[in-house]
Amino acid sequence: MKKFKYIACVLFALMISMTSCKDKLDLLPTNELETSIVLVSPSNFELFTKGIYGHLRDNYTSLYTILPDVMSDNLIIKQNGRKSLQTYYLLLTNSENTYGEIRTFSHRVIFSANTALENIDVLEDGEYKTNLTGELLALRALSHFDIAKTFAKTPSIGADSDLGIVYRTSTSVGDNDSRITLGETYTNIVADLEQAKSFLNDDNGLGRINKFTVYGLLSRVYLYMGNAEKARENAQYVVDNSPYEVTPMASVNDLWDNVYFGSTLLSSLVDVQDDIEMGVNYGQTGPTGTKSEYVPDFGFYNLYSDSDIRKTAYFETSSFEGNDYNHIIKYKQRPGAPANVADAPILRMEEVMLNLAEAQAQLGNDADALASLNMIRTRRYSDFNFVNQMGQDLKDAIQLERRLELAFEGHRFYDLKRQGLGFTRTNAGDLSDGSGTPPPASALSLSAGNFRYEFPYAQRSLNINPNLVQNPGY
Repeated sequence: MKKFKYIACVLFALMISMTSCKDKLDLLPTNELETSIVLVSPSNFELFTKGIYGHLRDNYTSLYTILPDVMSDNLIIKQNGRKSLQTYYLLLTNSENTYGEIRTFSHRVIFSANTALENIDVLEDGEYKTNLTGELLALRALSHFDIAKTFAKTPSIGADSDLGIVYRTSTSVGDNDSRITLGETYTNIVADLEQAKSFLNDDNGLGRINKFTVYGLLSRVYLYMGNAEKARENAQYVVDNSPYEVTPMASVNDLWDNVYFGSTLLSSLVDVQDDIEMGVNYGQTGPTGTKSEYVPDFGFYNLYSDSDIRKTAYFETSSFEGNDYNHIIKYKQRPGAPANVADAPILRMEEVMLNLAEAQAQLGNDADALASLNMIRTRRYSDFNFVNQMGQDLKDAIQLERRLELAFEGHRFYDLKRQGLGFTRTNAGDLSDGSGTPPPASALSLSAGNFRYEFPYAQRSLNINPNLVQNPGY
């Protein structure tokens, strides 16, 4: 028995390693021998599934949570930093310098989920098999969605006939290697999620997808599709039936210290031994202070009022090399852990509530939308006064609150894109008072509908897969 366990573990590690290497080349191995040996029991499926969540964690703790802010109007590069990600900040992505990491990590999730789904019938029918099937379908859908919103247009402002992505439902090499249409892409994403939510348990433990997670993800996906009614329906289900709540004001700091989880529908959990420094993309803290890579755009920072709990939960003003900066501390450090070690949020109740408010406003239900919005505002502002906003004023207020609440969580660039909006950065410097070096004129703005809202495919991927079509403009 010990020998079998040893062989199974070695083969499992080998299979994950092969997945990681192969999918960098957009080639997916079948690994039929390995999976037939390893995936033979619930305990082995659990080990394998933890590996899939590990790939998801790798994605959400890398560039995924910072690039959408770097490439929009939430951040400004700090001049005495390392100038990391400067090509993205300057809006100069090309086929030799693109956001390939998201495809690498997402394809690892997709391939591994498909591997498990293709072997899941070795398990006895029952709750475990059904629930696991739901998790795997949801993981596959989420990872395809992350690729789609990055490399394809958004259905809310695009056409069904526009280029979508490669949607993989098989591990067979050569299958599903061409980009399908945008309409087909989102049809597949929704189909996987709708099927998943009928299989999943209400609670699968912290860091695992459950039924309410999928309803929340559907509220997000349907907003990207421009389907306000379905977004409202799915968000309302979470509000009415789940145990999650909008984080109370007194617990906002605890949320980012990773000791409060009442609003967390899904988060990538990071252990100290994972050797992942979630906050290092924003800055490094040493004996001489915090050396930030990026600081908040001065105009954006000033949108946070002094009565907003987020101003002190998200930012810290301190000196480095004789100058004061507004440093981002959202992922600075979990108590008792090394610097920059923190969990990566994927879906919070705050987003679901804002999805609900946005959908309600789009449907003309201003009173309901205002009530949903105020569920956030009453728990963020110490001096909040109820204002009877309506129409476009209400829609603008919802988007402002979305920007303030979800900053540095991977949303801003995509939110602008799905609404067909451009942006203009504040022509101010990187110091805490707005002085210092402003963005170069060539990187001050990105117009609505600009081709750079769709990232280019890497030339390496195009060379390997002749069926992969490059996005226009590159």
